[in-house]
Amino acid sequence: MNFKDYNTQSWKMHATDPDLVMKSFKDNLNLVETNADAVLFGNLVVHVSGEHLGKWNEGLEILRKLKTNDYITD
Repeated sequence: MNFKDYNTQSWKMHATDPDLVMKSFKDNLNLVETNADAVLFGNLVVHVSGEHLGKWNEGLEILRKLKTNDYITD
C-alpha cells in the first residue's frame, strides 16, 4: 500500500471506526515519504485522535514520531 491509498482508506473509515484508524498510525508512518504526505497525515492524526476520540496526548505522540520520520525524503 502507498500513502495515497492509506490516506484515502483511513478517511473513509475514520467516522465509523476511529479507533482502528488511530491504531494504524504507528504501523503506517513508513508510508509518509514527502512533506506533503506529512501534512496530510498530520491532519488525519489531529482529526481522528483529537476531534473524534479526545486522545490529544496520544495524537501528539504520533506527531512527534512523524517529526523524526526517517522515511521523509524531501
